[in-house]
Parts: sequence; structure tokens; C-alpha cells
Amino acid sequence: MKDYHKKFNDREYEKLMASIDCATKSLRKMNGGEELTIYTNEDMCKKLGVSETLLSRYRNERQLPYSKVGDKYFYTDEDIESFIENISSKRLIV
Repeated sequence: MKDYHKKFNDREYEKLMASIDCATKSLRKMNGGEELTIYTNEDMCKKLGVSETLLSRYRNERQLPYSKVGDKYFYTDEDIESFIENISSKRLIV
């Protein structure tokens, strides 16, 4: 089994934390200075009451907006609102 964790020395840790802080500030700036809540797949499954398979289907069918970093998917409140509007409008049409 591959060892996926790495021990950081103090200098590397400080550099990582500065990078995270910079990314957080950039995200807030892009979001008009408001707090930005980020949800994981697990969070979304709980929030929507669906399985990971159905969540994946929503993404694949482009019904649910998302961001992807590496092999991880992330969602914002805006993504959730867009998804709900999308689903609601489809129900009205049918």
C-alpha cells in the first residue's frame, strides 16, 4: 500500500498554510467578499438525500454544476441553487 501522507517540517507547513490562505482570499474576492461554503460529495449526498451514484449521474448529465480538483469534486451554494432551479424547471415542463 502506498504511503500518501507526508511529514512537513515547520517551513513547509508555513508555506502550505500561506498558500491555503491566499487561495481562500482569492475565492472570497471572486465571491464578492462573502463567505464561500464548499461541499464535498459526502456533504452533497446528505444535503440532497441521494446516493453517490445518483450524484454522479447528475454531474455526468450536466444537471449539477461542480468544481473538480484532481479526482475530488466540490460544490458551492450557488451550484446547489442552480441544480434546484434546473430540476424545478424540468418538472414544470413535463
